[in-house]
Amino acid sequence: MIVYDHGHPVWRARYDRLHRTNGAFTYSQDICKWHLPIWRGLLGPADSIATCGKVPDATVQYLHERTHADLSSKTKLFVTTYKDLAETLGSRGLWIPNAVDASALPAHRPARGWVYYGNIIGDKRKSFDRLAGLNFDTVAGVKDQREALERVAHYRYGIGVGRCALEMMEIGLKVMIFGKDFGGLILSSADFERQLGANFNANVMTGVASVAEGIAHIDDALGVSSTFQQSLKQIEARITNGWRRVSTA
Repeated sequence: MIVYDHGHPVWRARYDRLHRTNGAFTYSQDICKWHLPIWRGLLGPADSIATCGKVPDATVQYLHERTHADLSSKTKLFVTTYKDLAETLGSRGLWIPNAVDASALPAHRPARGWVYYGNIIGDKRKSFDRLAGLNFDTVAGVKDQREALERVAHYRYGIGVGRCALEMMEIGLKVMIFGKDFGGLILSSADFERQLGANFNANVMTGVASVAEGIAHIDDALGVSSTFQQSLKQIEARITNGWRRVSTA
C-alpha cells in the first residue's frame, strides 16, 4: 500500500513555508495512527491512499474540505468528515465522523475566560467583527500542537470550528462553534448529532440563533466527546464496509 500523508514533500514544504500546520495536517497524523492499520488489511501493494492533500488518481482519498470539485474519476473511495458530502458522492463517498486522540490532550485547568483557538485566515478573520465587545484571547498560528493545546487548557470557554472546536470540547471547555456562517452551541444530543455530521464547521446552526445568544448561554453548552478510543470499532466497520462496497462493484 502506497501512502501519501502529511510528511509527503509537497505538503511538508507547504507547512514549513507557512510556519504553521492546520486541521488537515493534524487529522492526517491521527489517520495514520488509527485508520491506516485497518486499510493495510484491505488494500493491495499497488493501491494508494492520500490522507492529507489531494493526490490525483489515489485509490482512496481523504477530503478535508466540504467540496466535491476536481475529484479524480479513478479514485475508488473518498473519505470525509462531512456527512452531506459523502451522501453527494454516492457509493464513492464514505462518512467517518471526526474524532480526536484523548491521550494527546492535556488536563483542563481553567483559570481564564474566553479563547479563540484555530488559524485566523481568510473568511475567519472577517468573522471576528461579529465578536465585537467580547473580551477573548487567541491561540493561533502555534507550530507546536501540544503547546497550543496546553495554552487552550487554561480557559473555561472556547470559540472555534471543526477539529479545534472538538479538541476544546474534549479537554473540557464550554465551546461556541463559530465560523463564517456562525454555528452555535450544542445544547442537546440532537444538536450534537447535527454538528457531528457537519464536522462542527459552522455550516449548520444549533442551540442558539445569534452570537449574542451564544455568549449569553455558553454555560448551558453540553460537554461532548468523540474520540478514537471510543469509536475505533465503528471506524473499522465503516472502513471495511465502505471498501467492500466499491471494490466489488
